[in-house]
Amino acid sequence: MTVFKSSKGDVAKEALRFFNLFVSDFNITLLIMILPPGPAFNYLENALNRFDDGLLLLGQFSSVDIAYIPFVERFQIFLTDVFKYDNTVGKPKFAAWIEEMNKIEANKSTKLLLLTNIT
Repeated sequence: MTVFKSSKGDVAKEALRFFNLFVSDFNITLLIMILPPGPAFNYLENALNRFDDGLLLLGQFSSVDIAYIPFVERFQIFLTDVFKYDNTVGKPKFAAWIEEMNKIEANKSTKLLLLTNIT
């Protein structure tokens, strides 16, 4: 995990403060069931453009990535199944972030296993 310098530390604080809005935005969408959440994923795309020293939210693996990825993955499953909506379209940094997070062993262990032999 990265030790934050002042500018990355400020970004980390901002991203973690935004996290509540991120989850709230999605939950409101679930209640209304009209439109998929846009601003929350747009925020992540913009946040991923702030640093160029890596594909993760602060450039290197951090607590910000750890906070967001479980929710992003679950929201992505729901959006695909219910809305037929791909939240990575037009968000190349966001798509690359998800791919990069999927390479991290600690994140791989949080994935649901597909049961193939259910009788």
